[in-house]
Amino acid sequence: MVLVNASDADIPDLMTWFGDARSTQEWGGWAFRYPFDDKTFREDVQLSELDSFVVRGESGGPIAFGQVRNKLGRGHIARLAVAPEHRGRGLGRELVNSLCEKAIELFGCSENSLFVSKTNVAALRCYAGLGFREAPYPKDDGTEHKTLFMIREITSD
Repeated sequence: MVLVNASDADIPDLMTWFGDARSTQEWGGWAFRYPFDDKTFREDVQLSELDSFVVRGESGGPIAFGQVRNKLGRGHIARLAVAPEHRGRGLGRELVNSLCEKAIELFGCSENSLFVSKTNVAALRCYAGLGFREAPYPKDDGTEHKTLFMIREITSD
């Protein structure tokens, strides 16, 4: 899987991947606005503030998206998504692993972390299968009843 830097030109495609408040907020966080428009989506996705990546399909458009940042000394991965027509093929697992590697490269960390909605069963299963485990919630922002914090130690093979 090849990650490339996401660009503003990818935003219109990403906007089509989320059709309701639940899927938008499970992906983007509970503060991500829905319904969104071009302006609010661009503001909330924080493309220029976070290291943002896409995987391009044969047509050149994005088929997967994710972001990484240094959070609490860990390579934190966020806003992971696979285009609806490409789901169920293992791309999510590849995306998570590629973003974790990118975070290690960028931040030199020894752990990866992520937040996941407790109702996102497919994502929870994916992350657990990749070695992430639930950890104490690092903040008291009122979302801990909806969200799990997970970490994965980086091991050398």
